Amino acid sequence: MLIESVITQVSNHIFLALMSAERWDVARYPFGSVSAAEAWLTGFAMTALIIAVILVFWVTIQHRRLEERLKKEIAALKADNEELRQQITELSKKTTGRFSRRKVSEKSEEPVAT
Repeated sequence: MLIESVITQVSNHIFLALMSAERWDVARYPFGSVSAAEAWLTGFAMTALIIAVILVFWVTIQHRRLEERLKKEIAALKADNEELRQQITELSKKTTGRFSRRKVSEKSEEPVAT
């Protein structure tokens, strides 16, 4: 609270001490005149920030595309896996049926000793 009032009073005294033309300059450029190096550095920083934001969006989009493609591949592999399981089940039923017939027929063909 004390610091805020001191800052306000000091800024008011400085502003009142300036002439009207100087007041307009302060209002236009509140941080003083900017050197060429500061302007170039600010421009470079803004450019780097814009490029970074564009790259973040690009990487996000690429990640989503890759994720969708992998989901489609997983779904296709699941379908293939289910189809192969059904074929295995059908083949195991066929082979189980053959072996049970042979066992029955082999038992019936054997002569019984009396």
